[in-house]
Amino acid sequence: MESFTQNSFDTRVYIPQTPAEQTSNTEEQTASTQLEDVPQEHRLEPPAEGIFLGKEKMLDHIRKHAFSKGYAIAIQKSTQLQTRLYIGCDRGGLQRAMGPDSPCIRRRLKASRKCGCPFKLYAKQTKDTDTWELQIKHAFHNHPADEDMAAHPAARRLTPEQRRHVKHLDAIGVKTKDIVTFLKLEQPSALFLPRDVSNELNKLRREKEAIALRDQLMSEPSQGLPEDQTKSLMLDL
Repeated sequence: MESFTQNSFDTRVYIPQTPAEQTSNTEEQTASTQLEDVPQEHRLEPPAEGIFLGKEKMLDHIRKHAFSKGYAIAIQKSTQLQTRLYIGCDRGGLQRAMGPDSPCIRRRLKASRKCGCPFKLYAKQTKDTDTWELQIKHAFHNHPADEDMAAHPAARRLTPEQRRHVKHLDAIGVKTKDIVTFLKLEQPSALFLPRDVSNELNKLRREKEAIALRDQLMSEPSQGLPEDQTKSLMLDL
């Protein structure tokens, strides 16, 4: 995987912090880490800062860059109106601890990939426009690049075009394994797994069931749920 050296590192990606911010947020304190203190294998190049026309274009820019460098990103926090986003490495945070009485303790435990990675980006929408500004809050990771990006669910996400193919092929009765084969032939480098296609098919079937139930309630409301519950369900759909 590609990495960048001290000579090519641009210190302008850092955002100055106030004393209040430094004392109130432990993760933000790590942003003052000096480049020489970061192992070479953890210097995974961050995406370029800039202005983007639309949130999806910005997120697509970040995802493609991250995948090419051996990591993946996830939206960690956002404001209620989705005009401010904190975006981090998908290995940020720590595995949630479970108490001895938790029902989850009886399930098979999976190894967590989370390792408290401090990498963080900040994006904000310009007022009254769909223009987004991307800033880098903390450029470093605490783990090396991944050789197998299929381990990241975010990297296996089906594209809108692939989802359209899945929907069409399912509608004409194509089996799941044959849908997977078709998508792989169309895009051999795609990272998705058969279970990702199965999950998309399950989502489509749940949507069909919800639409069918809504249509039934609209045509025969008196024979279904009480009117107030019917209105609530229709709003949810």
